[in-house]
Amino acid sequence: MNIHSEYISFNSAHELSQIIDNIILSISIDKFYPHIHLECHGSVDGIKLKNNIRLSWEYLSECFLKVNAKCGNNLVVTMAACYGAYFNIAFLNKIDVQKECRAPVFAIIGPDYQTNYGELQAGYNEFFNTFLISRNLKQAFIALKNEQTQKGKLIIKTCDDIFRSVISSYIDIIVNPKFTNKENLKEEVDKIEKMFFYEYQRKVTYKQRSKLFDKLSDKNEYLEMINDIRIKYFWIDKFPENDKRFSKVELNYS
Repeated sequence: MNIHSEYISFNSAHELSQIIDNIILSISIDKFYPHIHLECHGSVDGIKLKNNIRLSWEYLSECFLKVNAKCGNNLVVTMAACYGAYFNIAFLNKIDVQKECRAPVFAIIGPDYQTNYGELQAGYNEFFNTFLISRNLKQAFIALKNEQTQKGKLIIKTCDDIFRSVISSYIDIIVNPKFTNKENLKEEVDKIEKMFFYEYQRKVTYKQRSKLFDKLSDKNEYLEMINDIRIKYFWIDKFPENDKRFSKVELNYS
């Protein structure tokens, strides 16, 4: 197993950006899967560097996304920082059913509480010992948790976890009501009809309204849209092999 590790310190967003560029260059040349481990101060809003410069989780998400784009959605990030698990907020915000969205990392691991200095060191030692031998992220996470001495949660989230959670909520809140309440569907058709009249100054025909109703009530329309999001989010369009790693979404209606 060919493993290379390097300790790098940075004191600004610019320096971090240069580090990210170097990682991307190394991936291009050496064809390896990177693992980024951050040790620093943290808060619910982001990380704080030694010189008190703060970087938001959203900024880190953009940095990680560049690396993840190069390594085929295989980037794992571990946080030895207070509230490191709050990166999941930026993780969640990367999914928007109205826009193209991409997973910034494959998985993120970190605490959701304020840690003490050195508290996570033994746990991460066991994490990496386990992960480098087994290559099993969940086994390594269990090894990390087994060394935990303080109250609070250590959290692991994969892009698949985040995606399924957001899409499940979207289906429950937006999609399902349209099929369980015909009045909701009728209201949606009425809104589109009014917009059509406003733009073209004429009413839709009965036949057009009937087709619109059928289209909006077609469950496959939503399934197709969701799986189009899936293709971009999991980088399947760039790395077709990811299609087997991340299963398609299925819609179940009563």
